[in-house]
Amino acid sequence: MKTNYIKFIFPIAAIALTSCVGGNKKPNTKNGFVKLEQTSIVCSDVDPMYAPSKGDVKLLVIPIAFTGTAKDGSSERYIDWTEQKLSDVNGYYFGNSDSLSSYYSAASFNELRITGMVSPVYENATISASDIMEDRSMNQLFNLIEDAVDWLQDNNASINWSEYDNNQDGCIDNIHLVTNYNSNEWNTPLWPHMYHTNRTGTLERPTANVYSISGTGSVQDSITAIHEQGHIFGLQDYYDYTSQAAGKTDGVDYIGGLDMQSNNHFDWNSFSKLCMGWVKPYVINGKADVTTVNIKAASINGDCILIPANYDTWNGSAFDEYFLLELFAPFGNNKKDWEKWKGNLGSKPGIRLYHVDARLFGSNSNYGKIIVEDMETQLIKTKEDIANWDYCSLGTNNSQDYFDTNGGIEQLSDHMLLSLVQKGGRFTFAQEGGRHKLNSGDLFKVGDTFRFEDYSHFLNKSIEEQSAMNKGEEFPYTFVIDYIDEDDATITFTKVKH
Repeated sequence: MKTNYIKFIFPIAAIALTSCVGGNKKPNTKNGFVKLEQTSIVCSDVDPMYAPSKGDVKLLVIPIAFTGTAKDGSSERYIDWTEQKLSDVNGYYFGNSDSLSSYYSAASFNELRITGMVSPVYENATISASDIMEDRSMNQLFNLIEDAVDWLQDNNASINWSEYDNNQDGCIDNIHLVTNYNSNEWNTPLWPHMYHTNRTGTLERPTANVYSISGTGSVQDSITAIHEQGHIFGLQDYYDYTSQAAGKTDGVDYIGGLDMQSNNHFDWNSFSKLCMGWVKPYVINGKADVTTVNIKAASINGDCILIPANYDTWNGSAFDEYFLLELFAPFGNNKKDWEKWKGNLGSKPGIRLYHVDARLFGSNSNYGKIIVEDMETQLIKTKEDIANWDYCSLGTNNSQDYFDTNGGIEQLSDHMLLSLVQKGGRFTFAQEGGRHKLNSGDLFKVGDTFRFEDYSHFLNKSIEEQSAMNKGEEFPYTFVIDYIDEDDATITFTKVKH
């Protein structure tokens, strides 16, 4: 679902496999890597209007009922609220399994615990669905949301509404609106999306600013809500808006689709979790010529390996440029979808390798795109740098035309935020008419080797080889997959002599 952005343009179960994947397991080396205990910047640091991603947080769901019929006189776009429908929605958000709450508990390794409520239905009799759909300024929708929150608070004075505003900014941290009208026009005011009203209340009566809205037709399960909540936490979509807007079914998808923020599948990838501070990656620091690291499957405990070209210039967070490696396996939030996609993935785990270019830039001008005149002085290197600018944005996004999103800067328009490096070097995900869904052959397996010169074309949308990282730094490592079992893997990194 297309998402519009504000300042920042951004119980576990196991499945047994029949046999080991193979290779020779090696112990971790003593030098050559560090375990990062805390990231220096997370999404809510970049923009405090994003929801807190740790601790006990509340989420509010308000069902809304429009009266009347669609503009064309039909009633087929309306799905009435019933007691059963409300009960189902409550389960999709707060149930013990297959819910938004259970998904994020597993994804965050219980760093985030979501509770809350589905309110009574707000019977809207003042603003029609047609009026909202025709208002591209979004003000009619913002008024509806504000009216719904006011109505709920007026009729429930006994509720401590400040519990829904953990960061005490006068805004509800997590609010989802679900209407009985189902829009089928992409990127319209009632199409499922996340946006912001730019309205502020008080701690005692917080109002909706960052919100998600969808229709009853989109809550047949918890998936749309989980995806949109990812945006409320500050994540971008990882699919290509350019293809979506053009109605193409064969457009690019730089990460292969099988991801919650791309195609509404599987667990969050390790980059997404790093943006929240949920994982503690092993970071290759270049202090040894040969470094061996053993990791568990990423969806079990968050293990991943972050490989910056230069450890000394990496800013200690997700918001920089590096390669990111994880063991992709059918555990936790991956288990259910792995069964659905077994035809693509088979039954064996493999190494999923990403290139990340999530550099942040500050600006005091914002005309749809922030203005970056000096790449070095406007680069965000520390949390303290953020306060020096009125606006802050990622420099890249995953659309072919970076103007199709609210994020990105022109100087980096040919670079992706996140790209999955397909083993073997064929970048089919980046080619219209190519294969755009991840399969087992894209995963690195035992004996597979990575050399930068073989995969440098995964760093840009033009699919062209380059001699260095996007920052201009030489990438000084090769690595080989030594061992993969059903739930762990060993990788050895070797420094290249330039």
